[in-house]
Amino acid sequence: MQDGSAEFKINISLKDYRAFNIWHLFLSSNPIIIFIASLLILICLPVLLFLFLKDGNLFSLIVFVMGCLSLLFILIILPLTIIVTSKSVYKSDRFLQEEQNFKVDENQLTIDTESSSFKLNWKEIYKGVENKNYFLIYIAKIKAIIIPKVQISDEDREFLKQKIEEWKKE
Repeated sequence: MQDGSAEFKINISLKDYRAFNIWHLFLSSNPIIIFIASLLILICLPVLLFLFLKDGNLFSLIVFVMGCLSLLFILIILPLTIIVTSKSVYKSDRFLQEEQNFKVDENQLTIDTESSSFKLNWKEIYKGVENKNYFLIYIAKIKAIIIPKVQISDEDREFLKQKIEEWKKE
């Protein structure tokens, strides 16, 4: 890090890209809704099965099966879809696969790769997010620049953390 700026190089792996997509699906937008829906399904399913076995109530069986399918979709099919789709997108996106050279200063973010270069003024940033393993600089609602924390110095992490706090205030 230099006076009010940071320069670093990163490489985004398929694992990083998948982690971002799964995090975005389950934790960034509506984690509470997914958690509550899964919890309700897990609580209701045994009750519905019990009612069917006790009374032979066909409606309880139908709702039980629908609940099982919903739970299967939320907990298994969605993550598998994200994993498969992430691999396809990653393999087709040259920018993600190339080494990315960052220059971050008070005015803008510059990213250079072997095949491209672009600059973003801070006003063009949709939002900045920090999670356990990554800094995510959103340039649109569901498109982000992924910066793995393990690939940058402590000083650069602090600088990015400060910039993200500034974005949150705006």
